[in-house]
Amino acid sequence: MSTEKILQKIRQEAEAEAAATIAAAKEKAEKSAEAILNAAKERGRAIEKAAMAEAEEIKRRKMLSAGLEMRKNTLRRKREVLDEAFALALKRLCGLSNERYEALITKLVIGSAETGTETLCVSQADRARFQNGLMDKLNARLAEAGKRGNLSLSPVPADIEGGAIIAGAKADVNASFEALIRFERETAEREVAEILFGSEVG
Repeated sequence: MSTEKILQKIRQEAEAEAAATIAAAKEKAEKSAEAILNAAKERGRAIEKAAMAEAEEIKRRKMLSAGLEMRKNTLRRKREVLDEAFALALKRLCGLSNERYEALITKLVIGSAETGTETLCVSQADRARFQNGLMDKLNARLAEAGKRGNLSLSPVPADIEGGAIIAGAKADVNASFEALIRFERETAEREVAEILFGSEVG
């Protein structure tokens, strides 16, 4: 075989080998690109899924937070309504007619005075009621009950809305209207809440 034919055959084999190498490299590159693309798509789907889950969690938390805030506001408003109801009750107690006021004070004092020699501390607004005959009535009732009937009125007004603080030698009794309302609230608030709202206030 001539040298020319040998060289031609070598070139042909080299070209065929090069073509095969290029084809294999191209196929490998295409498969690699496809794998990268598929991995990117899978990663994208995972990211999208995670983002949707996070969005749902944020939405759930916001709804939970909004629900808690709404409940807190509702309870706060119910508490305000209860405060208003008991404040109105105090106002009505302080606005009793003289007859009803004297009946209530008499019941409180007769039931609380131990000796009949206590000092009554009353609000500035109520002093006139006691000075204009109520003290005499109270002492007379105490005497009827077998006590000394020697109550005195404190010259210093008490910092209360109504009622009286009965100061004794051993102990004081807070029979102010504020104390009565506080006591009533402690025992009846749940019942009042059920009447107003159909449920208790938490």
